[in-house]
Amino acid sequence: MSLEEKGARQFKKCAACHTLDEGGRNKVGPNLYGIYGMTTGSKEGYAYSKAMTASDVVWDSETMDAYLRKPAEFMPGGKMSFIGL
Repeated sequence: MSLEEKGARQFKKCAACHTLDEGGRNKVGPNLYGIYGMTTGSKEGYAYSKAMTASDVVWDSETMDAYLRKPAEFMPGGKMSFIGL
């Protein structure tokens, strides 16, 4: 199985709350298209938690991995209720 296939399989856990398409709609969570390189809580059109908008974390592989492992530990006060991967 390729890395892309593994990623697609993992994203199925996220797809209930997020979309990945350019111009895609927000769901319970924000659309994630182009999120890498952005500062947390800065994607227009989504109502982020105060913790997320006050943070100066920039999304990259390292920060995303840490967030997805334990969202509540990485971003205390965030809205994401996902337990983690």
